Amino acid sequence: MIRSSLLAGARRVAAPVALSLAVATASAPALAASQRTFVSTTGVDNPACSIAAPCRGFAAAIAATNAGGEVIVQDSGGYGPVTVAKSVSILAPAGVYAGISVFSGNGVTVATPATTDKVVLQGLVINSQGSNGNGIHFTGAGTLEVARTRVSGFQSGSGVRFDPAIGGEGRLHAVDLALAGNDEAVAVLGGLLSADTASAVLERIEATGNTFGLYIDSFADIVVVDSTIAQNIIGVYTLTSASTLLLLTVDRCAVSRNLAGFDVGNDTGTTYVTITGSTLAHNRNWAVSAGNNSTTRLAGTTIAQNAVGILLQAGGVVESQGNNFIWGNTTNGPAPTVVGSK
Repeated sequence: MIRSSLLAGARRVAAPVALSLAVATASAPALAASQRTFVSTTGVDNPACSIAAPCRGFAAAIAATNAGGEVIVQDSGGYGPVTVAKSVSILAPAGVYAGISVFSGNGVTVATPATTDKVVLQGLVINSQGSNGNGIHFTGAGTLEVARTRVSGFQSGSGVRFDPAIGGEGRLHAVDLALAGNDEAVAVLGGLLSADTASAVLERIEATGNTFGLYIDSFADIVVVDSTIAQNIIGVYTLTSASTLLLLTVDRCAVSRNLAGFDVGNDTGTTYVTITGSTLAHNRNWAVSAGNNSTTRLAGTTIAQNAVGILLQAGGVVESQGNNFIWGNTTNGPAPTVVGSK
């Protein structure tokens, strides 16, 4: 995987037919899954995971939950790593700490098989304890929604790694996430065919102290709004293999105090980045580096107090609507081409 030169030294079941009513009644608790299950720190893993007899961990509760059902956290505590291979929601109410400590592998692995599957994760705190895996790793198909979640410490992996299976048509919607101390805070990895485009909407994301705030690869279509990407090595990094198309829209965001802000146009595919209503400031190297086969479009954006405002590489294009503030950088860089001003 190609990395920017700035990284040198820094890194990157169905139930059987009952023979009698008595047998069916006796067997039901062990076999029937529920629409809604529960976990608690006082629980014991059991086949039902009911509100009166909750389970202790997420893995047992997932096994006891119907596809399309919910796992609900009753009280604050740690509930262990889990693999999800069906549509299900894991929900921790506001004010309840639902922790997952990860000593190896991933905190949550989502391996849903169908493009109609949907997994929801809400209110989790996922911490690496020396794992070389990821906080949340999507490797299947369908939709992943993550809300009110913190992921930290995955120094050799991603906070959220969205890597849909080939033909999986993966969609990610993340809102109110805090991601710190990871290699990539969020990595969105598309395929090499347009049918394998990874789509993501990221809202109110706070990515601080990671190697990459946002890492995007190959066929991908990403929207980032109302987010802060700060104090990372590289704020936003794009990588495209030959014949792939990467689309990134950034609106009302702060990309500040990184070693470098946007590093786009790496490798040989085509990249289009649109930045509107945002602030790119106090980045120690550059705010925007536009490289090979990339077009960066700016509108209503402030680029100020960076070492370099715009770094135009061979094959890169920067365009402007003519309403940006680019000033006060050590070097402002070349003026963008003004287009589409209306």
